[in-house]
Amino acid sequence: MKEEMLLEKKRLGSRWLMKKELCLYIGGYGAPLANSTLYDWINKKGFPKPIHPFAQFPLWDKVAVDNWIKSFAAIPIEKLD
Repeated sequence: MKEEMLLEKKRLGSRWLMKKELCLYIGGYGAPLANSTLYDWINKKGFPKPIHPFAQFPLWDKVAVDNWIKSFAAIPIEKLD
């Protein structure tokens, strides 16, 4: 099944990020984003929801993630809480 999932991701292209890739993309290798933070952002801060080509295989649209991050760049840090 894992091989099928990886083939599907490859077919969809580099625009899509698996959860582990997403957490590293946002937080970096030194402090990857925690799963709890990710789902908190989805539920409370409008972070893009994943697609599920397989039940246990969420993928995030990198363009939507980048746009979400850019939308926060203009907000003063005091207002992010």
